Amino acid sequence: MDVLLTEEDFYELAMEYLKKAHQNNVAHVEMFFDPQAHLVRGIPLDFVINGLYRACIDARAFNVDAHLIMCFLRDLSAHSASQLLDMARPFRNKILGIGLDSDEHHNPPLKFLQPFAKAVDEGYHITMHADVDQVDSIDHIKQALEIINVERLDHGTNIVEDPDLVDWVKQLHLGLTSCPLSNELITDDDLKGDEILDLLDEGVKVSINSDDPAYFGGYISDNYTALAQEYRVTPEQIVQLAKNSFETAWISPTQKETYLRAIDDYVVNFNE
Repeated sequence: MDVLLTEEDFYELAMEYLKKAHQNNVAHVEMFFDPQAHLVRGIPLDFVINGLYRACIDARAFNVDAHLIMCFLRDLSAHSASQLLDMARPFRNKILGIGLDSDEHHNPPLKFLQPFAKAVDEGYHITMHADVDQVDSIDHIKQALEIINVERLDHGTNIVEDPDLVDWVKQLHLGLTSCPLSNELITDDDLKGDEILDLLDEGVKVSINSDDPAYFGGYISDNYTALAQEYRVTPEQIVQLAKNSFETAWISPTQKETYLRAIDDYVVNFNE
């Protein structure tokens, strides 16, 4: 991370990722970034956001629709998160949503109630990490859903431990962004495939995603492949996982319809 110093550095980093996403046939990206990790190094916020955003714009040249989700680091204070939100106000039109990531231990969602309330007031979409198999996972998920009122839950497969939570997520049509390869690394070699497929069969809008691919060793195709190789995944389940990613994306109904139709067309052509 220490090599990221200039706006151009952030541009090149994002562009290389987006090119790789394109090679994986990704059409739409909602990309997380953690400005606080760079601010403490003395990197100006405009270097971070403008560099990443320029890459998102330039990715349109190869038909990748890319957007930014700015995350609060949960091991920092709520005051720091609120300050970041204030600092980012001049860049509001470049940021699609607000998220929460990093160390979950002793850092529950309620710690960030006020910054997220402010984010909603400012018109941001909101999501939040609920990392797998953490201490107080279920309580943290309940806080995120019932008090913070997130629109989406990142990871979150621990809801299988509470049938009422599963029903609640289904009623909300709320998406879970699961990342098998990072699951495997932060647990005891468990992709959480059983949980993913059980939730899928229950009608939960779970999807497959990449998580820090340079660190966790896999882009989106690698995550699908790992799941399919380890578990008895049917073609129909793969299709539904892909559709869920668009159904829970922060895009217009017209865009959703276009992407879902493209999946259906691909399946028809693949089966011919």
